[in-house]
Amino acid sequence: SMGTLYSMFPVLVCDEVVEGMPAYLESGWCFSESSTAWLGRQLSSFPANAGVEQWLNQCIADHEDFQGVGRDLDNILASKSFLFETDRSISRTMTGGFVLKRRLMASLQRKASGELEVVLRDIRQGGFERLLDQPVDP
Repeated sequence: SMGTLYSMFPVLVCDEVVEGMPAYLESGWCFSESSTAWLGRQLSSFPANAGVEQWLNQCIADHEDFQGVGRDLDNILASKSFLFETDRSISRTMTGGFVLKRRLMASLQRKASGELEVVLRDIRQGGFERLLDQPVDP
């Protein structure tokens, strides 16, 4: 999937947009794709991404364990522009899945079994079991 590509390989953000369209960081899909790359730690390979990475850090990185990111994600996506309103929920699901994936990786790296239980429960309750079959790039 595109989300897996954004989370597994270095991403270069080209934030130029056509005149008359929302700014890059105001676009829902651009935000989702950049967030997925950020959650997969794939933005820092290119110095040109520094502005986007800093903005994402301010938006969603203040949650050390990433647990509160899902709530913030809803608020952030509510303010973003989508050409088709139905894309908002698709974007939320895709990005939310990668938030869970990052939480899963963080709890495994910290060897936090209690936290891991919570993340696995959230994965099951959200119907994101397919995340467990996806590759990761720690």
